[in-house]
Amino acid sequence: MIDHIVTPRSMKDIRTIVNVIKKRCGFYDYLLFPVMFFWEQIIPKIFQDYRFLYVEDDELKGFEAYTDHNLRLVKVKVSVYEKALNGSPKDLFTIAHEIGHLFMHDGEAMIFARTSERFPAYKSAEWQANYFAAEMLMGSHLIVDMSIHEIMKECNVCEKSARIQLDHAISEREKNRL
Repeated sequence: MIDHIVTPRSMKDIRTIVNVIKKRCGFYDYLLFPVMFFWEQIIPKIFQDYRFLYVEDDELKGFEAYTDHNLRLVKVKVSVYEKALNGSPKDLFTIAHEIGHLFMHDGEAMIFARTSERFPAYKSAEWQANYFAAEMLMGSHLIVDMSIHEIMKECNVCEKSARIQLDHAISEREKNRL
């Protein structure tokens, strides 16, 4: 996997970014965040200078989607886009992950890093985009007292994502950061 070293951001920092976005768009208290509406109707208005391309699956070998800030370009596999439109939790997460790259890493000088290099997760573009996606799909403030199965059903996410996000939410609440 390819990663980039970016401006350090804590879970609280990323949660704040997501919550500001969700509040401005009127989605702060939505358990089921409208990812595809947001992707198709709001993102192009905010990131007007980006091109969004849906490409054949064989074009993005090893990737589901890709954001290139230098070229102002986001590529998404056609199959990922179509499955996301049909509500696939994995593919909705992929789209939310790319939204995270757009909001957090646009205009940022990123240092290329291979995953074999050691650097803290909070400096990882991929970790940040994953946590952004998790917060967008499963706001910590909404799910902290729910069960894994309730989160899966209400937020349309897979069990692994629900479990990880719930663990983060509980940990953040215990540290008085939620």
